Amino acid sequence: MRLRVARYIGVSEGVAETGYRVFLDLLGHVVARLGGDKRDIAEILGRLGIAMPKDLLKIIARDVEDKIRILGSDEIMRYQEIVAEILAETRGTRQLGSSLIYAARVASILASSLVSSRDLVLGDPFVGSGLIIRRIVDSLGSGRVSRVWGLGSNPLGSLAAYASLIDVLDPGRVSILVRDPFDEIYRSFSSNDWQQYSSDVVLVNPIFLEDDRVLRERLPEIYRTLLLLGYGEYVIKRKLRLSTASILLADSVLKPGGVLIAFTPAYTLYRISSAGVRIILRDRYSVAAILEGPVTSFSGKRSLKEVVIAARKARLPGWETVLIRIDSPSGIEDIAKTLRGRSGEEVYVNRIALRSLWGSAQRSWIHFFQLGGYDERFAEIFRDLMDSGRLAELRSVARDIVIKKGILIRAPRFFILPNRYWGIRYRDRSSTVIFNKEDLSELEISNENLLPIIRRSKKKRGPYGLRLVESPEHYILSIPPKSLGRIDRDIVKYIEWGLRSRVVEGVVRIYGDKWYSYAYKEINTRRPIADLFVSRAVWKSTKMHGANALMVDKPALAGDSFFAVIGGEKGLRCFLTVWFNSTFFLYMFSRIGKILDHRWGMISSDDFLSLPAPRIIGRDIYRYAEEIISKYGSQQLPPLSTQLSEGSRVRDEIDSLVSWLLGLGDEEIRGMRRGLLEILP
Repeated sequence: MRLRVARYIGVSEGVAETGYRVFLDLLGHVVARLGGDKRDIAEILGRLGIAMPKDLLKIIARDVEDKIRILGSDEIMRYQEIVAEILAETRGTRQLGSSLIYAARVASILASSLVSSRDLVLGDPFVGSGLIIRRIVDSLGSGRVSRVWGLGSNPLGSLAAYASLIDVLDPGRVSILVRDPFDEIYRSFSSNDWQQYSSDVVLVNPIFLEDDRVLRERLPEIYRTLLLLGYGEYVIKRKLRLSTASILLADSVLKPGGVLIAFTPAYTLYRISSAGVRIILRDRYSVAAILEGPVTSFSGKRSLKEVVIAARKARLPGWETVLIRIDSPSGIEDIAKTLRGRSGEEVYVNRIALRSLWGSAQRSWIHFFQLGGYDERFAEIFRDLMDSGRLAELRSVARDIVIKKGILIRAPRFFILPNRYWGIRYRDRSSTVIFNKEDLSELEISNENLLPIIRRSKKKRGPYGLRLVESPEHYILSIPPKSLGRIDRDIVKYIEWGLRSRVVEGVVRIYGDKWYSYAYKEINTRRPIADLFVSRAVWKSTKMHGANALMVDKPALAGDSFFAVIGGEKGLRCFLTVWFNSTFFLYMFSRIGKILDHRWGMISSDDFLSLPAPRIIGRDIYRYAEEIISKYGSQQLPPLSTQLSEGSRVRDEIDSLVSWLLGLGDEEIRGMRRGLLEILP
């Protein structure tokens, strides 16, 4: 019985009993609200698109008999919170109903601030438990709402949404269906029945996971739907994500002049995969506000940073978008005041005309959050340099360069040598002898299985990032996926030690029998091999390191703290080493990094190529960069904080070259140094 109930109401077995109890209570409310009795259950569930076998319908009719009563509004909303938690448990994610109330409050304030007309149609293509759309109805007033529709993938969630909405609206004005939103909306367009979903306000709040790339089996189908709806030019098929697809779907049903309220991962503001959404929002809409909250997620269901975008589907001349960072939950109440042009005490505000953005800023909107200190002057300098052509995107300046993300090192106390338990006795051309620090036993490993790697501690100074040119001191163990009988005996002994010591438990659990080949597969899939490496983010240790980018005296693999910069001639790579260590680049990258540090997500290799670099004039620049690398490459550099506050010869020479290329004065560089010290974590 439990398994059958779980299957038909869309919950996991672990919450089947709780889910069924809530299902009965909500169904009893719907029956009472519609003035029917238990004989109407099949019709009611059919109206919602919930199919049930006859024998299960009989059981439900029997069990719901003493549950038929109209619930109070507070009771219904509490049930919606519980349903949200049940659905999160079913998905294996975390979501608190109380956090969903937080999201609902934000959405209701935005709706009441931006919507002034009457006879409104509201749409929610990812309705969930319906808590947010219900709060929007409450904020606008039921008398102004002519109809609400919602599409949901979960029967229990859809029932909760329907039960809540008919509490405040006549049932004839509410349509909730258990349907895939992409299939259903495309069906309505293809059958010329699109008016039923044409809306004045559309809410977008689908479920995002950390790795929310659309499931492989659904991607072609969703891509085809967007293509047929006319959005092919705004979607990169191989990079399609649910966040992108959901906003494009909402645009297809939103009326001209209508209002979009979208909860979306923060990478929608800066990743290439979301560029199509930004183009549509910039060209077809006037974006009223982009909100960042005091917690990672407004709706509490994801650890990835989330923002809310509120926009009107109209090109209003001279329109400016308000960027709002809410510093505490109490700041939510200041949103409406901020949208009316008055500042609140608990919010940070910046304003930008999105259609007037320049250069790489057109690609990324993240630059405009958290301005302060020297930032506004820097923004002016940045704009002038892009307008004059002195700065251009890195991909156009260095056309032969490829950026690859480094390898995520699992079980570093096993795969990285030396480590806490094993040291390196010596290394010759063919093999490396390692020794156990406890019993001094030795093993000999072929150099074919030990590849040099550059990786950085995110918490402390060293060993890499102290010099402009480093010699790799660490190696990653690369073992082909062969049976143990076909692997060198000393490597087998090391594998056996790894199992006994329990330092590889997590890798064994994830990768199974051939767990020891994890690094081999990563290396051969990605191959981030280079002689130039640049940090992927601004770490807490950045102030303590002397160099943000470094070269090596022999090719090595990039660890997950670095991008590998591959290709181009040596002079270009030397110049890029200088550029990535310049105060200008560090200031720009740290501003982005400071924002990303709050779990907005790490910058991707594609996005890194969109960052600006100087247009190089003549090969003399390469020679000058090579001289800097040759002169200072082997010297241990003072920490970046010392370079910026007290000065250093290497810092002065790097900044002098970049200043000359960009036409900057000494005072501008000094301002960036002061600002960089302030914003580094």
